[in-house]
Amino acid sequence: MKEGLLVLCIFIVLTLNICFINAGHVVTNTTSGTSYSANESVIFTYNITVNNTDTGSSANITQVNITLPNLIKFVANTGGTGSGGSFSNTSNVLTWNGDGTVMNLSSQNFWFNANSSTADSYTITVTTLNSTGTQSTNLNVEILLVASNCTEDWNCTWADCISGEQTGNCTDLNSCGTTNNQPNETRSCIESCTPNWNCTDYSNCIGGVQIRVCVDTNSCGNDTSKPIENQTCTSACTPEWKCTNWVPEKCPKNETQTRKCTDKNECGTTIGKSKEEQSCAYDGSTTWIYALIIGLVAIIVIIVGFIIFKFIKKPDDEFRGTGSQGYQQFPPSPPPRTYPQMPPQRPAIIQRPNYPPPTGLRINYSFNS
Repeated sequence: MKEGLLVLCIFIVLTLNICFINAGHVVTNTTSGTSYSANESVIFTYNITVNNTDTGSSANITQVNITLPNLIKFVANTGGTGSGGSFSNTSNVLTWNGDGTVMNLSSQNFWFNANSSTADSYTITVTTLNSTGTQSTNLNVEILLVASNCTEDWNCTWADCISGEQTGNCTDLNSCGTTNNQPNETRSCIESCTPNWNCTDYSNCIGGVQIRVCVDTNSCGNDTSKPIENQTCTSACTPEWKCTNWVPEKCPKNETQTRKCTDKNECGTTIGKSKEEQSCAYDGSTTWIYALIIGLVAIIVIIVGFIIFKFIKKPDDEFRGTGSQGYQQFPPSPPPRTYPQMPPQRPAIIQRPNYPPPTGLRINYSFNS
């Protein structure tokens, strides 16, 4: 008897707990039903109500998960709620998280868009979580086969290319409500490069032109929007060129003559500058004449030098005379004779006969009283 009473009490407690849990989280559609009906290939909005009838702050629902069957596809960026929970999703699981996703003794709606291209019966599972545990509720979905005469016309706008990938937003201009021909809203791409040109200052005006250099700091490898790098200008300086004579004066064997030209005004340009190098014709026919002349001059210099050396160094007593004038021809005569001492007498002027001049060196001298 006691054992039967104990079993009965345990059964009553378990029954009350199960009823409490089931009554704590009530999941329905907006019309308090548990099923949906949608057309094939038509985007449908699923609006789910979660009613939290639990009491106490610990009974607040902190997470709501909605699991879709594989053939019902979630439409990106359409998950929403009236609560403060944050939304995230994987391919087929939609999740709302937050301490007060559904407060105790309150209800919140959770909605999203999805479609299916296959007519069939499906089940959506809604799981709620609080401190007392989790609770799952199944909602039935019936996808109906509908014949449509509408032709989809998709138009996509694309975001910037980032890391080789681009996302788009595609809209059916005919609003058929089907997605049979909807384009993929993610595609690969090549990042565009916008040049950033950095230019130096223009140079001085040279020859009526100024130049500068422009470099693309982004290294795009194209000339899009590249600024001009040269412009016409008016120079305030007029060159005045002055050139030296051509050197060498006679054309050398390499048949090239050069000179130096400088601008007196120092304008810093080469406009109007005369050439500083020219070719010429080498004439070697007169070379032997110059060599002969040089040889003759050398021989004459040697002869004159020999004569000077021979005769300039002789002493004065080698020159004698018997009259007022005298001369002696080299080489010198033998030593003079010794004469007896003559008594003093008036000196006489003795003049030598006027012989023809010798072929050698002649020295004239005279004795005066």
